[in-house]
Amino acid sequence: DYTAFRRGRALICARCSDGVEVFARYEGLACNTSGWHRLRPSEAQSGVATTVAGAKAWRWQGRHDFTFHADGRLDTPWHKGVWGVAPERGERFIFARFANIDHLLHVADKSRIESTRCEDGDKVTVSRW
Repeated sequence: DYTAFRRGRALICARCSDGVEVFARYEGLACNTSGWHRLRPSEAQSGVATTVAGAKAWRWQGRHDFTFHADGRLDTPWHKGVWGVAPERGERFIFARFANIDHLLHVADKSRIESTRCEDGDKVTVSRW
C-alpha cells in the first residue's frame, strides 16, 4: 500500500509499511526515487563516480562548496547528505539528498553538473573549482 501527499507543489508517494518515499513529481519532472541508492563500493570506480568524487570540491551556483565523497557521503554548507546512482536515468545521472530534499543531477561533463530539485523543479549549476 502507498500513500500520496503534497509537499509544496510536489506530489510525493510513500510506502505505508515503512514511510520510504518512492516517487516525487513536479510539473512533468519525475524523480522516481525507488531505484536510487547510495553509492556502493562496486560502483565507486565507475566513470561518473570518479568524475564527481575525484574533484576536491564543487561549487553550488558558484558560491557554496560541495564535496562528493567516494563512499557516498556528501558535504554541503547546509547539511550533511548522501549521493549515489539513479539507474533508471542512465549512467550520467546521480542523485543527491541533503536537508531532506532530493535532487536529480546530470553530470554534463568533468566540470559541470546540472541539478534539478525534485520538490519544485528548481534548476542550478554545480561547477568544479
